Amino acid sequence: YVAVWGGADIALRCGVPRPARMQPTDQLQEIGGVGWFADPDKPTLFTSVAAPLYVEVTIAGTHSAPSVLSDLSAPIAKVSPQAG
Repeated sequence: YVAVWGGADIALRCGVPRPARMQPTDQLQEIGGVGWFADPDKPTLFTSVAAPLYVEVTIAGTHSAPSVLSDLSAPIAKVSPQAG
């Protein structure tokens, strides 16, 4: 599933694989009970890591990443057994 909004500045993809660059020792951004991995090579790419559900979000333009991730965390936490 893919959704795009904000004038194509925000894109969400469900069902992506676990981030290949993510290591067990990486710090996650915890927002709304959901851990988000920020790819150090792609500063606009975030992946929720509430396994088994991985959701990738690309945030560009003038949008605030914490605000967008906060809005998305509640619905992700509802459907993920490991979030919240």
